[in-house]
Amino acid sequence: MPHELQILAQDLAEALGRAVYKPSDDVHKFVKLTTHEGNLLTITSMDGSIILQQNLLHEDGDLPDIAVEAAKLIAALMQRHDTITLKANDACDTLRVQQGKSRFDIPAIKGELFPSIPSMHHQPIEADTKAFLEGLRRVGYAAGRNDSRPHLNGVFVNHETMVATDGYRMARIDMATSIGEKGIITPSHALATINKLVRDDYAINLISHADDMPPAMIEFGGEDLTLYVRLIDALYPDPQAMTPDMDDAAYTLTFTPMQVNPALDRLSRFNEVITLAPTGGKLGIAARDESCRDVVSIDSMDGLTETLIAIRFVQDVLHQAGKEDPITWTGKTHDTFQRLQIDGAPETHYIGAIRR
Repeated sequence: MPHELQILAQDLAEALGRAVYKPSDDVHKFVKLTTHEGNLLTITSMDGSIILQQNLLHEDGDLPDIAVEAAKLIAALMQRHDTITLKANDACDTLRVQQGKSRFDIPAIKGELFPSIPSMHHQPIEADTKAFLEGLRRVGYAAGRNDSRPHLNGVFVNHETMVATDGYRMARIDMATSIGEKGIITPSHALATINKLVRDDYAINLISHADDMPPAMIEFGGEDLTLYVRLIDALYPDPQAMTPDMDDAAYTLTFTPMQVNPALDRLSRFNEVITLAPTGGKLGIAARDESCRDVVSIDSMDGLTETLIAIRFVQDVLHQAGKEDPITWTGKTHDTFQRLQIDGAPETHYIGAIRR
């Protein structure tokens, strides 16, 4: 096996732990290893709509472009504090992992058979990277995950707003970016990977097949890794038209998560829907089927009438807040959208009440 290099097993194991792949998929179960000048090893992985390239330093040596099953390569890394040797033959049909007296021969394929990343047009996104990433995290929970409405299965961003909705709830942030008015839709299933891997100092680019074509991917890039996410190709509803008009609200509640979370956690074990109603000067929270009821003291409660709401929708909003952050809840009628605003947070949340 004429081609070989040495690398720390721990570095390789950590990179493979971040890799995106599908062990049950004949194509996406592989990772590709590519060496470059300067003792740089790039590990490329993909799961269909996400492509991840990671850069690692290795000791002297090189490998031909070669792809192996990620799960088998991970299994071959035993003593992760040691240096390992990777060896490949000219045919690229085997990758040998040698560590001390242990040796593993993993079936491989030529790197050219691994799906390639085409050369595309890059357009930088002019926006505060930290605010952009924080916005994805804070509104992404409301994005849809329903195959029947794929255009809602992501976070929409254009030149002035970032919004996510599944048709029953919505989270929105007003944010200036260089993205056009038609906007882009970043798929919700990629948000966890973005939150996990992308740092505030990374550059963000839109990638299109040509200068005059709409963006096909969004790229987050740093020195150590580059993450590509395929955008959803669909028309998104007008965020302004979707935003409920909350002028002349009929009632307002003010509370903190610490005041209501214990009751919500208890009631969530009994029913998915709760009733909110004034009870002796306090907030009464009851399961829809009346199987259980709790009463809590909150900061203020003005004009509330009995309202039915999905408990999970409320809890998802509260998870965005600190336990002592004041939350203002306003509504016009008991069977329309309710607005929740966390004190000091950039986003506004809307959740749909349930009609009786």
